Amino acid sequence: RYAYSNTNYTALALIAERAGGAPFANLQRARLFAPRGLALDECAAIRPAIARGNDDQGGAFALPPGLAGHVGNGGVCGSARELARWM
Repeated sequence: RYAYSNTNYTALALIAERAGGAPFANLQRARLFAPRGLALDECAAIRPAIARGNDDQGGAFALPPGLAGHVGNGGVCGSARELARWM
């Protein structure tokens, strides 16, 4: 059996926050995206539209605040053009 996990990316983002003295999203914008002229950002603006999770009983639940952005392991949003430029 194999199960993929992004835990190490999350841990690295938390280390970057501590070392950089700012939230990871701010560090991404300032150090990665803005210098390259990219308008990528965290997904906070679309958070209300993010699909809800389901528990093991089939009930729906909203993701807790702070988890929908997947700090360090995804959660970057932008137009298709901006994401293609990033790639």
